[in-house]
Amino acid sequence: MNTLIWFSASFCAALCAADAKAAFTVDAEVPAGNVHVDAISNDVVYVRQDHRDSMDWFYWGFRVRGAAGRTLRFRFTDPYGGGPVSSRGPAVTKDGGKTWSYPCDGQSTHKEFAYAFGSGEDEVWFYQTFQYYPWQWDAFLAKHDDARGKTFVAGELCKSRKGRSVPCARFGCIGKEPMFRFLFTSRHHCQETTGTYVLEGLLERFFGADELGAWLRENVEAMVVPFMDYDGHVDGDQGKGRKPYDHGKDYGDDNLYKETAALKKWVAEHAKYRVDGWIDSHSPWMYGAYNEWLYLCFGPDTANNTAIARWGRLLERMQTGSANYRTSCNIPWKFRWNGPWNAGSGTGGVRLKEWADAHFVGCKIVMTYETPFAVANGRVVTPDVCREVGSDSAKVLRAFLADPQAGTETAREIKGVCVRDDYDKLGRYAKLAPGFASAAAFVRTNDFAKIAPGAYDLGDGAEAVVAKTALRPLDAAARALEPAAETYEIHVPVDGPEVYAYVGADGKAESIGVGPRQALIVFPNGGQRAAACTEEIDPVRYRRVVIRVR
Repeated sequence: MNTLIWFSASFCAALCAADAKAAFTVDAEVPAGNVHVDAISNDVVYVRQDHRDSMDWFYWGFRVRGAAGRTLRFRFTDPYGGGPVSSRGPAVTKDGGKTWSYPCDGQSTHKEFAYAFGSGEDEVWFYQTFQYYPWQWDAFLAKHDDARGKTFVAGELCKSRKGRSVPCARFGCIGKEPMFRFLFTSRHHCQETTGTYVLEGLLERFFGADELGAWLRENVEAMVVPFMDYDGHVDGDQGKGRKPYDHGKDYGDDNLYKETAALKKWVAEHAKYRVDGWIDSHSPWMYGAYNEWLYLCFGPDTANNTAIARWGRLLERMQTGSANYRTSCNIPWKFRWNGPWNAGSGTGGVRLKEWADAHFVGCKIVMTYETPFAVANGRVVTPDVCREVGSDSAKVLRAFLADPQAGTETAREIKGVCVRDDYDKLGRYAKLAPGFASAAAFVRTNDFAKIAPGAYDLGDGAEAVVAKTALRPLDAAARALEPAAETYEIHVPVDGPEVYAYVGADGKAESIGVGPRQALIVFPNGGQRAAACTEEIDPVRYRRVVIRVR
């Protein structure tokens, strides 16, 4: 049952007495609704998200009725994370989720937005992000009803803890043992809705009359669960970081949730654990560096990281525009939140990768897509953009499976400097954000003295700028002024999405992430420290970033 905001008779009377206009209501009685209303005063509605049994997080969704012809301001009172409004403002629907828009884009902050209700707008729904409802999954299958039993079969994974029917389906090569079998899931964190559109876009290619569709139907069986936390989505829960842990960490021997237990059973009984890959769709934080572009996450498994790097290179080359994905946007292991110290999904439990490692036979890749909510490398994220990511991913799936060499790279020698596209041996490489094009470039730090400073073409339109040192300790004069500070200087392209460098094994920091005016330093023991930084724009097109860590 969704949360309903009831106004007392005395509260409504006071509201009507203060304003001659008819009273309006704000409540969470919409699909996936979530809101607390703290107060309403002078057309300002004070609201906050309902965390329920989850960690403090940012999801919210509500409707407003009876406000036609007036302008209301919605101000969020929960200070968590600097405010829960995405960079484009709220996702708004006036037709029950059939179409979405960002009417407050450029006129909102992360803490509030204002909306002018048209004269006929008696009911408007506002969400932190556009939704993907269960009826949309049913509509997607119904659109292809003539292929039911041939290209796909749909069924019930299980009954949820609240007795709801949780959908699942198989697509592609369903009448015989497939050459390849992939598992696709979304909504382990129930309100990360963008990933389900990605999933739909990928599955659409299985129905194509083109050569790709024919190859997928002949060779690949896709086992699909679109709503891993079904109850959470329907009820409008936060979902992420449920106590004691959420669905994404429910892959141990004893399961808290019916969906994860049923998925494990389905893989065991139907696939006999022969699974070539698993892609699980997620969404990151709402705004800021990394959170406003599509990225892939690396982990401690070197072989799996190599496969993820291959997938990323293929996606970057084969995409048709979609979310402007760049391999340089991927998050390495032990960088930012992505490390063994991350307890954001609760404590305890077993992650899906651990279960896959222990049981899958012949698995080639286990990976998550992190699809942003509102902005993707400057492009507005919409349901269709997410579908494009999925459509491009179907092309990548074929290339990845059909040609083991597709997406592999070898080291290139550029004037004596070893440049690599992969993420192995991170402690020995300094990353230069390419800024201008496709490929990430890794340059071995101990080779910098061998070449002249300048910009070097790495192929595929990528460039790297090399100073005498890309990463260096504070010089003697500066140390005399600031003996308690470590300083790193990095030369990078101005328009690179973000800069980060790796200090050698004998350095104090393991990685340094640099964004506008701030840096995040990660230490080998997993500790993190924020630091201020300054940058100076070079007269040409490179910026000089200086980080001082106390």
